[in-house]
Amino acid sequence: AFARYVAGRFEMLDAEGAPIDLDLIGAELDGPYLWIYQEADGDRFDAISGVGHPALQELWGEQINQVNVRTAAGMRTLHLDAARPRQRLHR
Repeated sequence: AFARYVAGRFEMLDAEGAPIDLDLIGAELDGPYLWIYQEADGDRFDAISGVGHPALQELWGEQINQVNVRTAAGMRTLHLDAARPRQRLHR
């Protein structure tokens, strides 16, 4: 249930700013970390322009969410906090 909550608050946006449909494929607990795995259709995923992830920030303002995005250009890690819950990916 908690993985679905987190996945439901995560968003990826395409080049036009429209949400990209994501499928929850799994989750794993690794010590203090919860890893959520989602995937998108490859054609839309290549056009990703931004990421939003405000999960738990409505409860704890100091919550920082780490998002790793793997594209053809490589891995990009974003740290999203209450001041910047959404960020753009720069290619």
